[in-house]
Amino acid sequence: MEEASEAIMTKHRLLTVEETKEILYYRNGVYIPGGEILIEKEAERTYGYKVANHHLTEIKGHVMRSTYHTRE
Repeated sequence: MEEASEAIMTKHRLLTVEETKEILYYRNGVYIPGGEILIEKEAERTYGYKVANHHLTEIKGHVMRSTYHTRE
């Protein structure tokens, strides 16, 4: 799942708000909500049935831990 996490983070700019654990993604110059859905769609599109729900949880967890930022 590390490969999947890294591939998604390479393709999309993601940020996790430390205070809320909300995953945001970058689009048109701003970070917007919906990062978790984007990760799920991208994993499904790329890996299909090979990705079980527990794999998605691992992927999202890795993305969150790798992209934490505090609100400024």
